[in-house]
Amino acid sequence: MDGASVDVGLVAAARAGSDAAFARLVERHQAPVRAFLRRLLGRNWDEADDLAQDVFVAAWGSLGRLKDPAGVRSWLFGIAWRKGQDRIRSGLRSQARDRS
Repeated sequence: MDGASVDVGLVAAARAGSDAAFARLVERHQAPVRAFLRRLLGRNWDEADDLAQDVFVAAWGSLGRLKDPAGVRSWLFGIAWRKGQDRIRSGLRSQARDRS
């Protein structure tokens, strides 16, 4: 069974209410999401790890809206990208306020 097939089964089980299936999705995708966020945020590991946790909380809440369960990793990276961009913008606004 390839990774996409595993993800499809895990997504289906998680949508049916299986916390264990969602935990397995997190295990499968957490390291790449964290690595992506570390690169995006300039290797700020603590912030990236916190944000990765936020990504999976958001994913759990919106799993029903995932259109293609085989593309769950891409979907998670999209959530991570948006959350990372929000964090970067927030940091820039804080810096601007601090300079004023």
